[in-house]
Amino acid sequence: MELFCQSCVDWLGGTESDPAEQYQTHLIINQWLPMIHETSGQQQQALILQQQRRYERYLRWRDTPQQIMKDPLGYVFITASWVAQWERFVEGWSIHPPSITIDNHLWRRLIKDCDKPSISFSPPSSFSPTDLVILSHHTWSYLAHTYSIIGPCITENDLQGLDLDKKWQYYKSRLCN
Repeated sequence: MELFCQSCVDWLGGTESDPAEQYQTHLIINQWLPMIHETSGQQQQALILQQQRRYERYLRWRDTPQQIMKDPLGYVFITASWVAQWERFVEGWSIHPPSITIDNHLWRRLIKDCDKPSISFSPPSSFSPTDLVILSHHTWSYLAHTYSIIGPCITENDLQGLDLDKKWQYYKSRLCN
């Protein structure tokens, strides 16, 4: 359970919010939890998911294009289809985190038959299975520890030789300057 402010268009009581706001949000949620969830186990599970969602929202919002590109640890790519499901959880449209595996081997097989996957910082409204979203290495490390993954992370080396390589180099040079 989380609280959303329609005036400021933001979640209340998050990681970056004022401690007084966090405290008041905590009081309200603890008052309502027993009315929504019957058992203490369900209440505890709801609180665990809330903490996970808040931290993942913090990671996602922190990953601005400039922040990602200037991260000393570098950046990686992840399929847009997985990120779209993850963002549904992060933004509260889905109760549970994605249950599908981050399948980097599948992307590597599919890319052989595709001319131009697109790269973005957020999943487009419509995407193909080969489209990618760029993430900071820090966010990737968290996802790799938290979610199921098949295959090594997708890096810039995986993009070499693809038609988008020149477009990506131009895009990257604009963001790094």
